Amino acid sequence: MIRADMISTVGRAYLTSNIENDEYSYPKAYADASLTFSPIQNSAGRKFEKLDIRFVKDNISVLIETKQNFTKADEEQLSAYVEYEKALTGNKIVAILANTANDNIRVWRGVISESDLMTAETALRSMDEYVDFYTSKINDKEKVMQNTYKLNELLHRHSIPEKLRSQFVGTCLLALKKNLDYTTPSLRPAQIRTRIKEVLENLLTDDINKAEKLVLLNRNVLDNQYVRGLSIEAFREILRYIEDNILPFINDKSTSGQDLLNLFFVTFNKYVGKSDKNQAFTPDHITDFMAKITRVNKHKVVLDIIMQILIQSRGKIKKCAFAV
Repeated sequence: MIRADMISTVGRAYLTSNIENDEYSYPKAYADASLTFSPIQNSAGRKFEKLDIRFVKDNISVLIETKQNFTKADEEQLSAYVEYEKALTGNKIVAILANTANDNIRVWRGVISESDLMTAETALRSMDEYVDFYTSKINDKEKVMQNTYKLNELLHRHSIPEKLRSQFVGTCLLALKKNLDYTTPSLRPAQIRTRIKEVLENLLTDDINKAEKLVLLNRNVLDNQYVRGLSIEAFREILRYIEDNILPFINDKSTSGQDLLNLFFVTFNKYVGKSDKNQAFTPDHITDFMAKITRVNKHKVVLDIIMQILIQSRGKIKKCAFAV
């Protein structure tokens, strides 16, 4: 992979300045920070001073050293840059050796050691995904399944009816993913509902059916009498439970995380009664793939016929529904 593609994949917005001859100069960075730079050198006397590509977001640094075909010996050079970065910024580090002759990479979370080598990482990721390496957002199916039942119990205790729960939880999940503020002491339930609406309005900015979806959201969820009837304590308890016990264990930026999110809703709906007919949606990576191979986009009209046939014990058709 060429450097331009590496930068595009991780995110050009996070590429740092201080570039000399297409490289990041640690001597210059140290001088700008009024620090003394002491170069690390290998046994042959070669000094390591300039890194190929450097990204920073918040307190996370991603360091990429490119080679035509890297070898074990190149780890010593990358290790020097890790040491420079730690002393310069104190940031948490993702260190990468990347080939320009092909797509091979080696990734370390922290220092260059066998214990920090991430053997499952075989392709470059986005900066946001690398930031997630240092958060608690990991895919943990067991935790999600355990906490799903408790979430249903919590919603039952606060009188959220079964037919409303999936839509309500989905709405809360989306808002919390966008850093919904619900903890400010002066907030009232109506203000939390307004903030959720504002978050989702921003998410739907480019949606041609934005107005229709917001009407449905308000009517079916936020303006529902049971949601409006939540006390501030109950509303915060539900949001806090989702934030602390569901979101941290689903990293939906990965395909496995998207599958786990789908499984969460499937499992969630198993705990509610038959009156709740909400659906768990197909993961994005599957729908994106199907849209590409069928050449479907937002400008085309698709007929989607769904037949739901429930057979009673007598063998008669109870319900046959068509949807377009």
